[in-house]
Amino acid sequence: MKETELYQPVKDLFEGMAYEVFSEVNDIDVVAVKDDKRIVIELKTSFSMKLILQAVKRQKIYEDVYVAVPFPKFKKRFSKDFKDKEYLLRRLELGLIFVSLGEKNTYAQIVLEPNLFDLSRSRSRSKKKREMVDQELSNRHGDNNVGGTKGKLITAYREKALVLASYLRETNDMTTKELREASGNDKTTNILYNNYYGWFDRAGKGIYKLSERGRCEVEDYNHVIDKIRGVED
Repeated sequence: MKETELYQPVKDLFEGMAYEVFSEVNDIDVVAVKDDKRIVIELKTSFSMKLILQAVKRQKIYEDVYVAVPFPKFKKRFSKDFKDKEYLLRRLELGLIFVSLGEKNTYAQIVLEPNLFDLSRSRSRSKKKREMVDQELSNRHGDNNVGGTKGKLITAYREKALVLASYLRETNDMTTKELREASGNDKTTNILYNNYYGWFDRAGKGIYKLSERGRCEVEDYNHVIDKIRGVED
């Protein structure tokens, strides 16, 4: 596929809206004109960051800028990668046009308009996520991870489980109540019951002990335990 194949459907689209369409204007792929309004359309055969950057630069010339790409297949259209790129377009106030190049039916359609992005509205929709981040930050004891790490992260939840495991390591077993009082953790029952890391074994009704896996794995977190217990004790 060539970029030139995208041109005619895009031209037809804007001419259908009473625009006069011009191609290759001072290295701009397409400019649509109606009265005092100017619209820029950049054509590319793939939805890439290079295309988005090119469109952003066009915003220095005219306010309304679209990118036009071939209509994606269903799986790609709803993939996380594609949705992220669409979000980026909205965030940058760029429009998006899909071009269908079927054997019997060739057309272009506007998917996103280059509207103003309401950042305050976007943040209000993310209130729950912000509260989750704030809660995680407030429950952590210092920075015990390295940025960019994948896999076993020391989260606030893991910290709480480590504290419980550290008390069980010092005794043969403890009741849920004893662990709750010792750790000051009101989520003790849930952590022991869910046993997310496999560190706890039930020794009786409401009684827990450290599992062999827990006894082995907790040793790797002694530096974290010392930091937390040092703060709490």
